[in-house]
Amino acid sequence: MKRSNTQRFSGICAGFLLSMLAAAPVFALETVEPGSLTIAFSGDMPGTGYQDGRMVGYDGEIIQQISESLGLKIKPALMEW
Repeated sequence: MKRSNTQRFSGICAGFLLSMLAAAPVFALETVEPGSLTIAFSGDMPGTGYQDGRMVGYDGEIIQQISESLGLKIKPALMEW
């Protein structure tokens, strides 16, 4: 079976992508306190808050999901505006 130029190009791109992913460096995440993600917020904005040991609000929920994905605990730091 003869391959079209599009199929060849797709194969080359897939091979290039796989080689780039294999060569990607593994990085270490450095936080202020090992194992914790320190989140500073004012408590005045509805998008970010801390309640019952979890971040709440539309931004807070995203931060919570990121910290869980990274395997880090949230350490809230309430600050003035």
